[in-house]
Amino acid sequence: MRFIEIADHKFDGLTADVRNNSIRLDKLEQRIDHLQLDHGEKFDAIATMLRDLSVEVKTLSGQFKDVGVMAINDHKRIDDLEERVRLLETEAH
Repeated sequence: MRFIEIADHKFDGLTADVRNNSIRLDKLEQRIDHLQLDHGEKFDAIATMLRDLSVEVKTLSGQFKDVGVMAINDHKRIDDLEERVRLLETEAH
């Protein structure tokens, strides 16, 4: 009879442990789900930021190319003007 009481008591303890572990697992699953949602939102925000940054880089790249072309054209014009001045000075002497 004593054996049955001990076995019953241990079985009740194991049952309580299983319930506690089940509750702990449920809480962990909830935390994992929350973290997945949180990370998903963060990844979406980062993806949006990267798209915006890409647009800005393309805009700046285009502006930089425009400025570069203008600088090259201005440099050519200055070279042409210097050459004309040189020719005029040569003819004047």
